[in-house]
Amino acid sequence: PKVGKNRSWTQEEKLCIVAKCFDGNSSTAQIAIQERISNGMLWNWIKNVEQGSEGPKNKVKTGNPLAGY
Repeated sequence: PKVGKNRSWTQEEKLCIVAKCFDGNSSTAQIAIQERISNGMLWNWIKNVEQGSEGPKNKVKTGNPLAGY
């Protein structure tokens, strides 16, 4: 992942991080610290996987709605 405020991860990277949560060796808080992500974001990724979606989704950035003015 990139370093900085607005980092992004590929689907494969997200699924790899979520898989670490299911192996039972570390807590989600420990994994979040290791991966330098918030615990809340990690829980959202886990919830998406558990709900049977195609994995954690990347948000689609729509751009600045005021850019046309």
